[in-house]
Amino acid sequence: MITYLDTGQAGAFAQYLTYPGTVNYFCNLVGSSFAPCLTNGGYSGGPGAGKPINFFQANPYATGQETQYMVAAGYSNYHSLQVDLRQQQWRGLQYDLNYTWSHTLGYQVNTNGSTASGYGCGYWGYSGWCGWPGTLTLRNTRLAYGPAQFDIRHVFHLNGTYDLPIGKGKLLLNNNGVVSTILGNWTMGFIASFQTGTPQQIIGDTLTFNDYGDGGVVLHNVTASQLQKAVGVHRVPGKTYALLIDPKYAQNASGTGGANSNYITPNSAPGTINHPVYLFGPHAFYNDLSLSKTFPIYREFAMKIQAEATNVWNHPVFGSTSGSWGPGVGRGSVQASGWATSGVTNGPRVIELRANIEF
Repeated sequence: MITYLDTGQAGAFAQYLTYPGTVNYFCNLVGSSFAPCLTNGGYSGGPGAGKPINFFQANPYATGQETQYMVAAGYSNYHSLQVDLRQQQWRGLQYDLNYTWSHTLGYQVNTNGSTASGYGCGYWGYSGWCGWPGTLTLRNTRLAYGPAQFDIRHVFHLNGTYDLPIGKGKLLLNNNGVVSTILGNWTMGFIASFQTGTPQQIIGDTLTFNDYGDGGVVLHNVTASQLQKAVGVHRVPGKTYALLIDPKYAQNASGTGGANSNYITPNSAPGTINHPVYLFGPHAFYNDLSLSKTFPIYREFAMKIQAEATNVWNHPVFGSTSGSWGPGVGRGSVQASGWATSGVTNGPRVIELRANIEF
């Protein structure tokens, strides 16, 4: 209780007092006027402190349950600009290049997920996203309006094929020799993707207002914009993970501690919820390549050999673009160890070799 008071966690303190336990603090507050204290709790302390039964909770019979809307109060909006460039077969090259700018905002769809005490069900990394209202407080629903979990601002995709200019009828080695037969008429396929990161709510792990909504954080000598510019992949020597924000904003360069209190601290003002701070994770790049060739055998029979390499450059991606960078999925607690760290979130290079008989 002292810890809750010292850190301004009015919501956590009230939750502790109202939730049934080995010591029934709630019955000591309201006394025998609350019938369950007599019938279920065996309370024999008379009138107690004489507080009204709804002193901490509007409906004391619903202890441990959140207040939820009975109407579809939440909504989201999506805006995008899409540009696509397609090149049909031209000198052995065909491709499709497209770019999407998008912005997704809404209520109840953002990254606030669950609170430090474990309530809610907004963990993106688990199957069956719950999708229930993520309203931090009914007194100010605007606090729950923010970027959605897949608010990816910029996406580039490039895919296509290219007939290498080698072999019969091509620019190089165009004779009918053995070398031309072996090295000629290969086709290369390629897929490349680049996209910016997804948002993560920075939380303070304090319940300063109620037992559901995180109290938020307080920024000192830094702005949210400056923190966003500090986001990137910062390698930690000798470690298999990277720090996703400038090390000066962490307690130590290895990222094994929480946030640097000179810049970021949990909100400890009781009765308040600070406006959420969202940071977008680092960008991601993916590239796959294939190489194939068809050898005629006899009449309609042919053999096709193909090599495919996913993540051909074996390029690591830190901070998943599906929203799971940080110690919590879709949220980063400034008090948690490794509050802005991530391991490699994509797979290593995989090479597949195939040979098919076609007829």
